[in-house]
Amino acid sequence: MKICVLGNSVGLRIRPPRSDRSEMTYAEALESKGYLVRNLSRAGVMLNEAFAFLEEELITFFPDAVILHFGVVEVCYRQTFRWPNNQAIENYYMNRIINRPYRFNTPFRTAYRFGLRAFNLATRRLAGLFNMKWQWLPTGRFIEVLSAIVQVVQKETGAAVIVVGINPCSERVERQLEGTGDKIREANERMRSLCARMGPKVSYLDPCSFITQDNYEAMVPDGIHFSSEGHRRLLVQLEDQLSHLL
Repeated sequence: MKICVLGNSVGLRIRPPRSDRSEMTYAEALESKGYLVRNLSRAGVMLNEAFAFLEEELITFFPDAVILHFGVVEVCYRQTFRWPNNQAIENYYMNRIINRPYRFNTPFRTAYRFGLRAFNLATRRLAGLFNMKWQWLPTGRFIEVLSAIVQVVQKETGAAVIVVGINPCSERVERQLEGTGDKIREANERMRSLCARMGPKVSYLDPCSFITQDNYEAMVPDGIHFSSEGHRRLLVQLEDQLSHLL
């Protein structure tokens, strides 16, 4: 059985970074169980950008099942603009969608980073002063692209689709940007409703089914990415849904 994972860094990274080969992402764990897996997760990439490589990466693979794992980059509240925010983070986004080569630490680059970080700090302070915050991709547009991708996948491959919801908001993030938790819950509910409308081969996986207030730090240590145990718990849910869908 062929499975394609399409997501951002939540489907790609383990936090804290793995210390042993036995610690695996859910995509790697699926492969270890005999599935043929193509993991198309890309750090920093948003759902509308992933649409650009559906044909060459996903459709040509002709999977039996597709796992869609986006949302945290797109719908969470921000007080910075995406381009200067990401440009200030060097030598991290290593994919052809972000498309940035290695940056050498020259005096010019040091001054450039300093200027970007100063601009981002000023943006956050100004936004805080006027009680302003925004999403990098508004929820409505996020759902529109998600619907389009599910339709393309089903039309061209007939694959089953599992849409993984956004991990619940940490208390730290909610304190910094009040209302982020509400935006996550709204997006998750709209993803759930979309999946319910799209037929028996599309399902929604709620991460709140195994992430609770008591185990949050153990499952999502940095508030975004899964720990190795978080990946293992998600794997259990994915296998259960795959057995029903296929």
